[in-house]
Amino acid sequence: MNKKHLFHQALVLAFAFALTLLVSCGTSSAPVAETQPEPVAPTLTLDDVIREVSDYLNERLTSGSKVVFLNFQSDYPDLSSYIIDGLIINAANDDVFVPVDRENLDLIQQEMNFQLSGEVSDESAQAIGKKLGAQTIVSGSITDLDGEYLLVVRAIGVEDAAIQGQFRKDLPHGARLVALTKNKVPSDMQNSSKTTSNVPGMFSFSAPDKPFAPNELGGVWNGTLAYTTDVQSYRDDYEIRLYADSTCWVAITDQDGNKQATEGHWSEEDGKFRLDCEFRNATIARLNNINWLSIYAFQNNNRTLRINIRPEPGYSGVVALNLYKEG
Repeated sequence: MNKKHLFHQALVLAFAFALTLLVSCGTSSAPVAETQPEPVAPTLTLDDVIREVSDYLNERLTSGSKVVFLNFQSDYPDLSSYIIDGLIINAANDDVFVPVDRENLDLIQQEMNFQLSGEVSDESAQAIGKKLGAQTIVSGSITDLDGEYLLVVRAIGVEDAAIQGQFRKDLPHGARLVALTKNKVPSDMQNSSKTTSNVPGMFSFSAPDKPFAPNELGGVWNGTLAYTTDVQSYRDDYEIRLYADSTCWVAITDQDGNKQATEGHWSEEDGKFRLDCEFRNATIARLNNINWLSIYAFQNNNRTLRINIRPEPGYSGVVALNLYKEG
């Protein structure tokens, strides 16, 4: 083997070694930096949103004032009640202002026939606030936007209805929200006569919208009952509506402007007329014991209806309620 051949062979080996070294260096893995996981933001809960509302109100409302958490209009009574309870609990613990306790609110709710998730006008809200001795009313709404729930909270002054603050927030999804929205009752049904139809003693400030009785008794009757006891004189204005399905609606306003209304039944047979409706826990206390008597008479071409009433227990005799038909 000559020198030229040996040199050529050595050159090939050297080239192969260099190529192997180059490939080895090119494919060796450089140290990879360890990737840190992104921090996970804490999941917002319904209670967190209620806490945000409380913090907002603590900043906006006058320290030491009395506040009533009145109603949150929505189609979900359980959700409205949960939010109101949470706000009352937070307010009591924060000790910034004085919340009206739930027991007092429940009594007013029964007396004035409103639901915690139903609609309450500003005028009614102010009247309730004054009755409870509050300076501020907190109310709101929960709107279902195709599965997304928008919470709106508003605080108004009892005396002047001035807006003291407003808060808006989307409610976060979660198991608790799902549980609280299972029971759906349209809010426009919650304070209406439809929820109290044919239930004696349930107050209904809106008369049912349904056909009147087809005979001469059907329609709207108005009149005044005035009588005097050994203690006091009374004057009550009556509105009575008699419907085709034998139900009735009776509203009474006393001389001080207090109003009570109830639904019940009426009947007429063999010349005898009867009203079966009663008032329970009425603020006009004497209405709780009213006794409707089954004697009536028509006058003036059936445009005047007289009903005899014993207005309260122990009253000697009866009082004639003369009613005049509208239209």
